[in-house]
Amino acid sequence: MLSVAFVLLPEFTLSAFAGFVDTLRLSADDNFASGQKYSRWTVLHHDLNPVRSSCGAMIVPWGLFDDPSQYDCIVVVGGLVKGHEKIHSKALDFIARAHERGVLCIGVCTGSFALAYAGLMERRTTCVHWFHKPDFQKAFPGYRCVTDVVFLEDDGCITAAGGGVASDVAAVIIERFCGRARARIGLSGMLMDSPKGICSPQPHFEAEWFNRISRPELRRSILIMDRNVRRYTSVRDLARLADMSKSQMDRLFKAELGVAAGSFNRHLRLGHANMEVLFTKRTITDIAMEYSFSDASHFTKTYNDLIGLTPTAARAMEETDALEHIATSLANKAPVIQALMAGQLMFSSFESDTGAIGRFDPMKTSSDQKAEDRFEAALR
Repeated sequence: MLSVAFVLLPEFTLSAFAGFVDTLRLSADDNFASGQKYSRWTVLHHDLNPVRSSCGAMIVPWGLFDDPSQYDCIVVVGGLVKGHEKIHSKALDFIARAHERGVLCIGVCTGSFALAYAGLMERRTTCVHWFHKPDFQKAFPGYRCVTDVVFLEDDGCITAAGGGVASDVAAVIIERFCGRARARIGLSGMLMDSPKGICSPQPHFEAEWFNRISRPELRRSILIMDRNVRRYTSVRDLARLADMSKSQMDRLFKAELGVAAGSFNRHLRLGHANMEVLFTKRTITDIAMEYSFSDASHFTKTYNDLIGLTPTAARAMEETDALEHIATSLANKAPVIQALMAGQLMFSSFESDTGAIGRFDPMKTSSDQKAEDRFEAALR
C-alpha cells in the first residue's frame, strides 16, 4: 500500500494539493468510493491549527509531524513565496529526516523551496515554475534550477512546477507503487488521458508567439536555449540537451518558425541584451559579457547590423522611440525575430533595474502605454 504524507506550507496553492490528493483518492479504492484501500494519506503539521492557502481556504491538519520512515513519500505543497518566512523549523526537520531515511521527497509548486531550505537540493537540479525562477535564484544562489520541463526527478527528490502538474506527478507515483492500472483509474477519475512526462515543456504566459507553437519538442528546445541564454552554447550542444541531433533541431525550427536554430539562439541572446540596453544602466561591456558576446565591439557590431543603431545610440533615445525604430528596421525579418527584439521573451529571464520582471518598466505613464500599443500594432 502506498503511504503519503502531505506537508502544506503557509499560503500553499490549493489546486496543487487538490490535484495530487484527488488523483490519489480516486485510485485508492474501487468504484471511486474514496476509501484508503490501495493507498493511504495524511496531512501533517507542527500543530493542529488550520493552514491557510493562497486563496484563503483553510485545511485542518490530520496529525503532527511523526516518524517519516512510515511513509513512502512526503509531498510538500507550496504557493506564495511570501509564506516562506512562516515555514516552521519542525517542517524542515521532518523533510530532512524523511530524506535521510530514504523516503521519496516531492516538492510541488514552491514546495521545492522547502526541500532546498531543508538541505536537499544543493547538489540536485530543481524544477521550478518559470514565474518563480528569479525567486529561487535569489534565495539559493548557485543552485541549479530549470524551467523547461514540468517536473523532474533527481536522486530521490521530485520537484514539480505546480498547478495541474500535481496530478501528473501523483499518477507517476501511483504507477510506481501501485501499478499502471491504479494510476489509470486515478487519471480517468480526473478526466485526464495520460500524465505529462518529465520531458513535457512548461507553458509560458509572457511570450504569445511561444504559446502558439504546436510541437512540444520545439517548445522544450526553446526553453533549453532560454535557460542557457547567459552562456555561449553551441547548437550541437543545445540539440544534445534536447535529445536530438543538430540537423533535427534545425529542421524543427525552420519548419515552424522559419529560422535556423542557430539564428534563433543568436537573436534570443540579442533580445535579452536589448532589454538590458534599454531598461537598465549596466555598461555595454557588462551586457556583452553577460550574453556571451566576445567583447563590447562584437556586440555593438551585431546589434548595429541588425537594427541600424549602436546600443549606445539606442539607449540615448526615448525607450518607446527606440522600440519603434527597432520594429521598423525589422519589418522584413521573420516574425519570431521581431518578437524577440521587441522583448517578447521568456518571462523568467529578464529583470530590470526596478526589479520588474518582463518587458517594460512598470512605472510608465499612459502615453508610454499608448506608444507601446502602437509598437505592438506595428508588429502585427
